[in-house]
Amino acid sequence: MTESAFTGIGRGIKAAPVTMAQGLLEIGAAGIDASIGSDYSRSVTESFEEFKKNNDLNPNTAAGEITEEIVAFGLGFIPIAGWLGRAGSVAKAGRIARPSKSRFLKSAESFGNSAAGRAMLKNRKRLAGTTALAAVGYETLITPDGRATLSDSFDVFPDFLKTEEDINLSGSAEGGRKLRNKLRSGFEAGAFSLGFDIALPVVGGVARGIGATPVLGDGISALARGTNNAFGLAFNYLGNTVVGERLAGGTTSILRLPVALMPSSLRGRKTR
Repeated sequence: MTESAFTGIGRGIKAAPVTMAQGLLEIGAAGIDASIGSDYSRSVTESFEEFKKNNDLNPNTAAGEITEEIVAFGLGFIPIAGWLGRAGSVAKAGRIARPSKSRFLKSAESFGNSAAGRAMLKNRKRLAGTTALAAVGYETLITPDGRATLSDSFDVFPDFLKTEEDINLSGSAEGGRKLRNKLRSGFEAGAFSLGFDIALPVVGGVARGIGATPVLGDGISALARGTNNAFGLAFNYLGNTVVGERLAGGTTSILRLPVALMPSSLRGRKTR
């Protein structure tokens, strides 16, 4: 029986926290393997894959797989984006109209008011670069083994981002393979983040120009304004609204989800 897209999406949502936990534990185990030649990372991967199979968490549709990736990325990166947005606002304005009560966002305000914060976040270009670096780090941490990059699927993307296949290596060789693949995914995420931020003003300007033509009228002009403005506002939204502050207050709980939902056999496991 073919699985519906809605079922796949639901399964992808449920699988996302487990995927995060898998990526986080794999990078630690792979680092140990690469350093001392142990074989922890393969057992970590196999345990998670068995857990997902036993609990019917593997998405069987493209919609489910995409949902899993988006939710896994968003669960942890939303607080990071909110923090950067808050810090960026302080770096640009020098102060904040309504100081936060959240320790999480207070730390962002302090960073934005520091010399380092102003250097990294004071204008759009610097904020885009810092966000891209954050995307690199976060995607590298949470990407599980076996996740393909776009270079694996499309020849137009550079060959150096193609992942290395699992050929049953062990020890340092296997640990190194997993770490290199994670870095490829992280680099790709950072490149797309930076490209997206650079492209937005250009896309908005082109859309405004098209919308100004008499033939197409005010409808596309409105769309152009939305294209140009919505994304600029969206990034700072979480860091500068009551809703965002409440979400930030729950950041610790969000980041605990991967640990809470990881296989019980892995919680508290000690390496021997």
